[in-house]
Amino acid sequence: MPLLPNSFPAARLLVFLLRLVVVVVALGVASLLRAEMDATLPPPVEAPIDPDAWLEEIADTLAIHYRTEGEWSLELVRDYTPPAEAIIEVTEMPPKPASQMMLRLQVHALDGTSTHQTVFVRAKIWRDAWIAREPLTREANIDEHMLELRRVDILRQRDLVPVDTPLADLMMSRSLPADRFLSWRDVSRRPLVRKGQMIEVAAVDGTLAITMKALALQDGLAGELVRVRNTESRREFAAVVTAQGQAEVHF
Repeated sequence: MPLLPNSFPAARLLVFLLRLVVVVVALGVASLLRAEMDATLPPPVEAPIDPDAWLEEIADTLAIHYRTEGEWSLELVRDYTPPAEAIIEVTEMPPKPASQMMLRLQVHALDGTSTHQTVFVRAKIWRDAWIAREPLTREANIDEHMLELRRVDILRQRDLVPVDTPLADLMMSRSLPADRFLSWRDVSRRPLVRKGQMIEVAAVDGTLAITMKALALQDGLAGELVRVRNTESRREFAAVVTAQGQAEVHF
């Protein structure tokens, strides 16, 4: 049945309302997708009037995102100055920190415009590290008086021994000249039991424990199994290293 002339406004209104509903739903889905993507990115920072201060805020944002210890500093490879007091979002960054990084930014200016920018930065993470005050020889025990603290960029000096590591647990695995940073390549865990050392072994059976002297046939760290020899019976067996010069065997 054809529509009467006075029915056209109602039909047009219905079509308009249907289109409006589709647009609203589409905008809602887009907003949800955008929210999920933003949840994995660092929060935006506001670029102050100072052209260099915004880069410091980006550095703080990256430190939080990567959960690193130390003081970040960034330097632009090529000059770039965002609009004054713009809101800057870091939308893409490398999976882990590096000495040179590419960052993708979304810059929201105060006039309502939004632009995408790509900047290349040189990154540094400054942290205290141990450096040899004097030459250190292989198999030497390490003491704090042999070392001193110095600020270092850990993105260029990697694998360094953290300053909160108990030095008493370490020994030199190779010689290290003076004025060189102490890295994990230079050290090893100091054995609590040394090959050829007479140690105390506790033989435990339930609540009963008998202590004997035994000869260690190999080096051992805490919790490791080592071969030992009973000096009286000459019998060899395995024992678990428990402390300096001590091991334990269970029956």
